[in-house]
Amino acid sequence: VKGTPNAQQMGYQKHTKRDTTNNVYSYNNEERGNKDALRLLELFLGKETAHKPTNHELKTLHSALEHRDLESWKPFMENYHKYIRDGGNAKLMKFFFQEDFRQFETAYEDVFARAARRVREKRQRGKGKKTKAKE
Repeated sequence: VKGTPNAQQMGYQKHTKRDTTNNVYSYNNEERGNKDALRLLELFLGKETAHKPTNHELKTLHSALEHRDLESWKPFMENYHKYIRDGGNAKLMKFFFQEDFRQFETAYEDVFARAARRVREKRQRGKGKKTKAKE
């Protein structure tokens, strides 16, 4: 039957360089210069991942790394994960790196911490008024 390979033809197939593993730390990903992008993805997810990012995710991550280096993203990620732990909704990666990251520029305060800070500030303002009135 024509078209079916025989034993001789099977021996001549070339070995491909295509990466068939699902490991993020695979040689091919690191070789393409995606090391920082993969680390940023782990920072965003808050854990290591065994799945390779898609091309669109890589594009988003590289764009974010053009804007800021990996080290400068760490405080944003810490504040973002604190926000999630305190009951906030997780953001979509694309929108987080395009716009939403700005809200995590300063440390995130939960409702109780914000209320306590406002009370302290109010007391400080009140003390300032009393000292001025005595003078």
